[in-house]
Parts: sequence; structure tokens; C-alpha cells
Amino acid sequence: VFFRSPTAIFTAAWSNAIAVVPIEDTSPTVYVDSPLDAGTYYYEMGLIAIEGNYEGVPTEREATVT
Repeated sequence: VFFRSPTAIFTAAWSNAIAVVPIEDTSPTVYVDSPLDAGTYYYEMGLIAIEGNYEGVPTEREATVT
């Protein structure tokens, strides 16, 4: 699950989820978030196991669109 926010240090929630991307093997997965207005966006990622358990990945990333 990918989450996006216009503010840093945000809480990942379904209200700011932008994509649920299935991962079926160990190959890299790419998600392109577009089109976006110019500005800075912050992203987090989480994993949902087959059993339905959610696990957040505690790494926020920043991207700037010009």
C-alpha cells in the first residue's frame, strides 16, 4: 500500500492511501504517481500479508514536482 501526504511526518491511513499494488514475486515493483500538481509530496509504504496483517515500513520519502 502506498500513502501520500502534502505534509511531512504524517500518519499512514486509508484516507491518504493512493494505491494497493500486488507483489507476486521478488522482482522490483514500480508505482508511478501522476499526474501531480507542482509541490512537495511525502510518501510511506506498508505491507499487507495474505493473512490480512498490516505492517508499516517506517521510512518516509520526499518527492518534489516542478
